[in-house]
Amino acid sequence: AHLNVVINPCYFDDEFEGVVMLEAVARNYMPAPPSHPWPEMRSDHNTSMLTFYGLGQMYVLHISAWERHRKINNRHSNVHASLPENIVIPKKTEFVCDLTYLEKYNVVDGFEKYGSCAFFNTEKRLIAIYCSGTQEVVYNEMGTESGNLENVDQTKRPRGRQSVQKAVQESVKWQHAKYGFRSTMITSVTLREHLMFCHWIVAGRAHIATREELGKDHPIRRVLQSFLFRTGAINYVSEVTLMRENMLLHRASAFDYPALTKAFEDVADSFKYETFPEHVAEKNLPDDCKIPYVVDGLRLWEVMHDFFKGYVDLYFPITADVETDLDLIGYWKSMEKATKYGMGLPELNKKNLINQLTHIAFWVCGMHEMGGNVLEYFESPAFCGTRIRPKQVINDVQTFFQDLCVAGITGYYLPPLVSDWSHLFLKDDKNEAAVKLHGNFMGELDKLSMEIEDRNDNIAADSANEQGWCKRPFEAFNPQNLECSVSI
Repeated sequence: AHLNVVINPCYFDDEFEGVVMLEAVARNYMPAPPSHPWPEMRSDHNTSMLTFYGLGQMYVLHISAWERHRKINNRHSNVHASLPENIVIPKKTEFVCDLTYLEKYNVVDGFEKYGSCAFFNTEKRLIAIYCSGTQEVVYNEMGTESGNLENVDQTKRPRGRQSVQKAVQESVKWQHAKYGFRSTMITSVTLREHLMFCHWIVAGRAHIATREELGKDHPIRRVLQSFLFRTGAINYVSEVTLMRENMLLHRASAFDYPALTKAFEDVADSFKYETFPEHVAEKNLPDDCKIPYVVDGLRLWEVMHDFFKGYVDLYFPITADVETDLDLIGYWKSMEKATKYGMGLPELNKKNLINQLTHIAFWVCGMHEMGGNVLEYFESPAFCGTRIRPKQVINDVQTFFQDLCVAGITGYYLPPLVSDWSHLFLKDDKNEAAVKLHGNFMGELDKLSMEIEDRNDNIAADSANEQGWCKRPFEAFNPQNLECSVSI
């Protein structure tokens, strides 16, 4: 059951009042404000920017990839393609962001079901949104960015009282569809990529496998130690404070508790081990569709992969050294116990071990920052929320402050990735070479950070002169922002 469900919620007088309340009441208890805050999220433009330069990058697919996975309908897949078969796909659709997998989970009275699917054209412009709560595809009938009738071209301006009333209703429906899409996205990321995938499957299982199967002086346990720092303690706290009935995640969401636990189970079952390059390939994005999640993510993966390759080469010169190491054999088997369907690891060999170590580091550092540092999306009650009320386009007061609580406790920092943790390496004849590898690793991370910051500075400086679809600064894979392991 949900405690104290607010049937008739209280709303802010306007968006500005909610922002003022955040600054006056909550700001001192929150992590640092985002370096590139969103000016607003109501417009079609920024809903598209959210998809192609924000959280939605994890989910967006080229329509060819989406249609392929929709036909397969494989639950054991990290790709979303679950829109009901009877829905007609809007014309000129080139990209799809499908989050309708959440529509099958019950919500308590007074709220609308989660689930949305957004369609974009070749220019990444938002065309339409399917809303699971109302089971309809909604279009911007007025063809205006904000949905405000004052911005409508004179030739499209409605005439007569009934026409105006209908236009206003369509405008509100369109705004609600966008708000539901953003709110479904933030709920999915929190439930799936952040908590289940990052904390409880990737980091949690690696923490257990290394402690149970690798000796304290095993070189692989030593190199993973910084990436698994405090993982056990943090995951225990997250289970106690977030996952249990009537605790923070349950209260901040609209799910009834059986639905929430079922969603967790299904999300865990859907996990599939894959390298980041394989994840990118699944999207089948055109070569001319560059999004920073892909560009920066591939570079971060490359830098991490080079480090782990050098380290594994140091201690395991040939693949037979890996394949016959009894501790590593036990570690590999233990990792497969991550879910009841297994993790999906390939056979144990040197190449696959390097990829798997890179996978752990990439998830606990990069993907955790991507899915866990979401304060920028809660800077206003009109941005998005973890609950959706019918016909509303802004959070109620209770939902806004519950979301701020979740964002606040999940945004505090652990030791940074870019730091000296070479003291964790074994004090053996390979220590000097390992320390040198660490130094090179830090240098490459610094280089990547400068590349990202230079690009972001240029985007910020040129944004006032850009016409149409200018790129948005993206910081999630900037090594200077990454922590060495998962924080709550």
